[in-house]
Amino acid sequence: MAMSSRHQLKDERDTLKKQNENGHWSATAELAAAQEKQMEVCEVCGAFLIVGDAQQRIDDHLMGKQHVGYARLKTAVEEITGAVQSARDERRNIKDERKDKKEGDRDKMERKKEFRDRSEHRSERMSTEWREKDKKDRVERRDRDRERDKRERDRKHRDHDRDSGRDSRSSRHSHRH
Repeated sequence: MAMSSRHQLKDERDTLKKQNENGHWSATAELAAAQEKQMEVCEVCGAFLIVGDAQQRIDDHLMGKQHVGYARLKTAVEEITGAVQSARDERRNIKDERKDKKEGDRDKMERKKEFRDRSEHRSERMSTEWREKDKKDRVERRDRDRERDKRERDRKHRDHDRDSGRDSRSSRHSHRH
């Protein structure tokens, strides 16, 4: 029985403690509700401020360590974020410029290659055309030269025959006289 009464007393004590704690929170909630002051959150440090509070209390908050510390941190974070963003933008711009330059160089090389290919093709075509034209010209010159030589030979033969005919006639005539 001593054991069970001890447990019983302990249980009663725990129950009373719980009621006391719940009562404390209830009392605090009731007190806050009774005051019904409107609160706002400080945008810089997150502290609760009473709306329409005395100017002195607001000034004290604004000059306080928590508010000033958070303001400095917020400024530093904004500066760092800005610097990081500028560095990213700069790297992106440099990367884009390099990419554009590579693409430009690649395009330039492709244009040069296309020009070279066209030029080589043109050269080959011109070379083939030139060789054919040159061959044709040589054949024509050869044919003209042959014709001229033939005409000259024919003329020489005619002249020779005529001259030799005169000579023989003149010698015939001279023998007859």
